[in-house]
Amino acid sequence: NLQAMLDRACKFWLEFPRKFMYGRHNNDVSGDYIFYSRKVYNSFQILDEAENCKFCQLINLKPVKDCYDYSIWGNNANLVYETIWSGLGISNVKFGVLCWPNCLNVQYSMNCYASSNLFACVGLRHKQYCILNKQYTKEEYEKLVPQIIKHMNDMPYIDKKGRVYKYGEFFPVELS
Repeated sequence: NLQAMLDRACKFWLEFPRKFMYGRHNNDVSGDYIFYSRKVYNSFQILDEAENCKFCQLINLKPVKDCYDYSIWGNNANLVYETIWSGLGISNVKFGVLCWPNCLNVQYSMNCYASSNLFACVGLRHKQYCILNKQYTKEEYEKLVPQIIKHMNDMPYIDKKGRVYKYGEFFPVELS
């Protein structure tokens, strides 16, 4: 009898259309649980005002603009790429973890607070123009970062499986 009731319920459910996604007040979006957003693709749980984003998830404070592969947070974030657990006024953050608030022009950095122009730094607070946690002048920083990026592209890290990690890739798991 139980199986007969399940079959009857399934047949009944098929008579009604299913909502393809949850969300509202969107324009040109794909994913699920997206609200008040436009041009957001393959993203999930974007709860308030995102624009021009792709592969983002769990972004819950507005606005968020021009982000790609970004998870968890938001709150006035823009130009964010391959970053997680970061937000509150961040801009141009690439490959970051826990960078907040108001971090600007940060690359390959973690646990940095209210800092700008960082490359491969960890745990800095209110710093600027640092590479590997060492402070440089603006001119030295702007000269060194392109050299480091060139070196990362010329001599990329290759993991045990032969995968190549040039500039533009997040750190491989085996380095964690």
